Amino acid sequence: RAATRAPAEAVQVIEGLEALAGAKPGLAAAFRDKNVERHARAVTERLARVAAAAALREAHDTFADAYAATRIEGPPHTTFGACDLTDVEEQLLARVLS
Repeated sequence: RAATRAPAEAVQVIEGLEALAGAKPGLAAAFRDKNVERHARAVTERLARVAAAAALREAHDTFADAYAATRIEGPPHTTFGACDLTDVEEQLLARVLS
């Protein structure tokens, strides 16, 4: 609903996040869909994942690419925060435990 109040600004922010995150464009189109509320959870989760990836890339975090690969390029309808970390699991655990 918030995006419908200022659609041009919302699209600009969303497209900027997608570009920074390295995500395929298209999320802004979901907000323009007349049935967006029917898919609100999936759209909101995707927006959260894209925003997180954008923040990691902007901070030059070493896990930015791994995050994007597992949460943006991975299965489209995973629960936020749940994914297979096989390729970076050891790096992530070492970082957490250090």
